[in-house]
Amino acid sequence: MLLAVAVALAAPIVVAQTPVFSNVALASVDVAPGSWVLAQRITQAASGTFTVTMVRVFNTASGTRLAGADVERIEVRRSSDSMLLGSVSVSTALANFATAGGVEISTTTNNVLTAPF
Repeated sequence: MLLAVAVALAAPIVVAQTPVFSNVALASVDVAPGSWVLAQRITQAASGTFTVTMVRVFNTASGTRLAGADVERIEVRRSSDSMLLGSVSVSTALANFATAGGVEISTTTNNVLTAPF
């Protein structure tokens, strides 16, 4: 599974650098039901305080794509303290996981980050 994530940032300053999206290599393509998988890390090297307002997740696998029905939940967490920024688990929202529109996750809590992160 390869995920591409688009992040909407609301920043009080002009950002000269964009976030870096790093896919995490999975040990296996098989994931046991109920298991959590870290699929991607988002980092920002520019200085400043950023408010993440939305994250859009796409499944960009070139072959057979994992369907949204096969995903129980997608969460966005801060790596520094594991606080939840946002999640989606409704099957209708996950239906777009393998489409160009992707899955939109609103991040309304714990969403202020200080770069670099």
